[in-house]
Amino acid sequence: MASSVEEYPLVLTSIKEACYAITSKHVRSMTEIPEVVPVPHSPPIVRGLINLRGETIPLIDLRSRLGLASIITELGEFTSMLGQREQDHRNWIQELENSVHQRREFTLTTDPHRCAFGKWYDQFHTDDLTAQYILKQFDSPHQRIHAVAQKVEACIAEDDYAGAQELIDHTRAGDLSAMIRLFENTVNHYSEMHQEIAVVIETPEFDYAIAVDAVEAVEFLVPESIQDLPVNAGEKSDRLPSTKLGRRVKDGSVVQILDVDRICTREQIEALTATVS
Repeated sequence: MASSVEEYPLVLTSIKEACYAITSKHVRSMTEIPEVVPVPHSPPIVRGLINLRGETIPLIDLRSRLGLASIITELGEFTSMLGQREQDHRNWIQELENSVHQRREFTLTTDPHRCAFGKWYDQFHTDDLTAQYILKQFDSPHQRIHAVAQKVEACIAEDDYAGAQELIDHTRAGDLSAMIRLFENTVNHYSEMHQEIAVVIETPEFDYAIAVDAVEAVEFLVPESIQDLPVNAGEKSDRLPSTKLGRRVKDGSVVQILDVDRICTREQIEALTATVS
């Protein structure tokens, strides 16, 4: 008799660069994640509780279950990094102004490729066309900000401190403000692009939802490609949420097939229920 993996189409989800599947036999619904209510002292993989049409169910962070950083953590780190790069340039302009007022040498970099943002910007790549468009807009104002230091030095060399201050004021109101808006647009875009999906799972014992990066498709895998997941030496197979591998029909890419009974356990759900009670 065929297993549910072969008998039912699979819901294919993505987590970072990998694809994970769940048999549709156990998938009740898929929806954008509603408000999550955190539960103190809950198991680490439990994001909290969500309300779906009057039913309260636990939300499992699949990234955390797989030993990866949650999307909340990733977005927080990305937002924090860009916030620091924005502050760097606010501080850069302020230091340039201070050097003029205090009649001292300006020692911060005038090379847009050598500041922390420039180094990140030069190395960062994405296939997201909207992100590419937003990031490309940083190029001109960022270069002009760093270039203004040389213009300010030229003014100082001629004792034109008023002219130097005018250049700084113009840059702060123009190019720096433009960069600040771009930092905000970048954060907003990445937040919108990382709206997770809740996949609601039904089991004979309890229901729960898992947070995934995206739902890619609902389809069958190549039947003869389905096999047991190899287990590394020293690794306990009963702790793995995935039990099988398969390949997609359209491109042969590898898919890990999740076991709904291993993503979370009765004990974890009972512990969560006891905490809420």
